[in-house]
Amino acid sequence: MDAFCSNEFHHAILYRSGFPDDQRSTVDALNNLQSNAMTLKIISNSGSEKEVNVHRTITCLNRIGLSVDDLDSLSIIHVSGTKGKGSTCAFTESILRAHGYKTGFYSSPHLIEVRERIRINGVPLSKEVFTSYFWTVYDRLEKSKEADDNYMPSYFKFLTVLAFYIFFCEKVDVSIIEVGIGGTYDCTNAIRNPVACGISSLGLDHTAILGKTIEEIAWHKAGIMKPGTSAFTAPQVDSAITVLQEQSNEVKPIGMYEAALQIVPPLSSYPGTEPKLGIDGEVQKWNASLAIQLANTWLEKNAKQSKTHNGDQQLQTGKGLPTASTFPLSENFKAGLQSCVWNGRYQMMKYDGATFYFDGAHTRNSIQARTAVEWFHNKSTIEATNIRGSVARILIFNLSGNRDSKTLLKPIINTNIDYAIFSPNILKENHSSPDTVNRNETTNAAMQRCNENLSAWMELNGLSNPTNSRICGSVNEAISVIKAIHKAKSLNYMNDKTIEKEKKYIHLQILVTGSLHLVGDVLQNDHISFIIVTPTKQLTAFFVQLNRPDNAVYVRIIHGSVFIILEKYQCYTLQPYALNVMQLRSTSLDAFSIFCVPLYL
Repeated sequence: MDAFCSNEFHHAILYRSGFPDDQRSTVDALNNLQSNAMTLKIISNSGSEKEVNVHRTITCLNRIGLSVDDLDSLSIIHVSGTKGKGSTCAFTESILRAHGYKTGFYSSPHLIEVRERIRINGVPLSKEVFTSYFWTVYDRLEKSKEADDNYMPSYFKFLTVLAFYIFFCEKVDVSIIEVGIGGTYDCTNAIRNPVACGISSLGLDHTAILGKTIEEIAWHKAGIMKPGTSAFTAPQVDSAITVLQEQSNEVKPIGMYEAALQIVPPLSSYPGTEPKLGIDGEVQKWNASLAIQLANTWLEKNAKQSKTHNGDQQLQTGKGLPTASTFPLSENFKAGLQSCVWNGRYQMMKYDGATFYFDGAHTRNSIQARTAVEWFHNKSTIEATNIRGSVARILIFNLSGNRDSKTLLKPIINTNIDYAIFSPNILKENHSSPDTVNRNETTNAAMQRCNENLSAWMELNGLSNPTNSRICGSVNEAISVIKAIHKAKSLNYMNDKTIEKEKKYIHLQILVTGSLHLVGDVLQNDHISFIIVTPTKQLTAFFVQLNRPDNAVYVRIIHGSVFIILEKYQCYTLQPYALNVMQLRSTSLDAFSIFCVPLYL
């Protein structure tokens, strides 16, 4: 198998096959596969389709030359859940990378570019590497489809197969795999022998596929647990815990008396000072605790660098599941938790005159109290107290799928939004980034959904006409409205003469939520640029460490890429996924972070 994983082989396949090597053509080919949205529709109407999903994934792996034994050789941490499974995976990956391990991380969805979904050592694959691996796998599947009833995997299944193949070829020490939807019948459940499994907070989502009750959803999420594998869950409602415990008991090997499933303890219960987290939000403390248990289990089983238990007793819960032991967190654990970056989730970007609050919450539970809404309310209130003058709160919102607009918008009412904008997940009118294009939804359907969202907003606010709210045809148009309001320092940015008194606003607070794809489109908006004309104290320290003078630095987003120009016009490309803490990597320098405070627009 090693010969088929060499870079030389990939490049030979790439050019010999005649496939294009540019990113746009690669993403177009990926989009031509049956997309996830259409797959969900088929699966929701077909019980048999669910059950063959894992088998077809294994078949596709075999077709590209990866056997189940090869898959078993990967050291995998598998995570399911409704809310927080991506953050849990991000924390887990960051902790293990901080311990010096080579990590592979597969997640979904992506914010800006599809290659974000597959990361090595926390960094998305470069365009060149992603393209090379893509066409290798695509070519093998295309050439072998005739013997498999002309079957080609759907969008998500293809990416799952691609991720497994890349992690095997790259010889990562550990693979952190986030479930797509559910668990039992998810493509990622081709995994047979994970080192550890985690289940984050459960809620109602994808009900057409997983069922309309929390018990049905818990059954699907529990399907990733395997015999002899340590499993951990975030706290759940009693009915969900009962189902998880039943499923855990079913997969316990004969003669194994200790529980295979444990509830994670509160982050505050670990000895010592509570660690700082790189991802904001109170709910992230449970995700971090789940990640700690998963990472520690992996470390203990791989023995390179594991902690020593302090002998804490496992505390029994009322439902019979034990609580996992706590232990003092090493500096590597703390560093991994604090340095973790997971954009689009509880993310703030501050500018001169405006602050963006990003969270891709798209379920009722994730958007209401103690999650996105509470986070935005608390953070924006604290910020407003430090601003001299009036502050306007603006909402940019969209919702996809069959989710109920009114249910998700209702909690946002209590945050005192002054102006609401409803935009489709379209970057520019008549133009979409190939990485975020949705071929299963027409523009008319997307705009109709915006109308439904606006109607729900008006009804919740008791409005008969769209006062201080509007629909935009694209994210760029929405940002243009924000810029106009910012320039006029008034919600009456169109200078309506019929309005006698205008309240002037010194600062805007913009909440972007309802869809991760919407968040991604706003993050890659062309109108946002960053200039640092004088290095900050932190920047100076970094340059001294790297033996570089503290010259001025220019940072800008150009078509989704971030460039930083240092002295002597040396240019390094950065990934645009961590705009607050940007990770710079080059062949000559070790990775380091630059903290910057960008100017507004």
